[in-house]
Amino acid sequence: GAFAAAVARATHDQRPNILAGRDLRDQAWSALGAPTADAARIKEKLAQARTLEFAARGRIEDAVVDFAAGLPQAQRAGVGQELRPQAKPAQPPR
Repeated sequence: GAFAAAVARATHDQRPNILAGRDLRDQAWSALGAPTADAARIKEKLAQARTLEFAARGRIEDAVVDFAAGLPQAQRAGVGQELRPQAKPAQPPR
């Protein structure tokens, strides 16, 4: 429906940032196998990846809020409830 379309549009718009973040992350993890691992450079690439990924996530979340803000209160509440993380039962120690 309209909600899925709004999320898909926002995700599509953020695709370049998502892909760039994945590429940086891949470069960072690949660099661990280099003859000389430059820890500072690897951490820098991971930080850049996180920045891009978090920015993309924020823009997608903003699109969800913008869409939901136009809904009647009961529907907004339902969207909010569905998007909340669900509590997971504690796992026994292994």
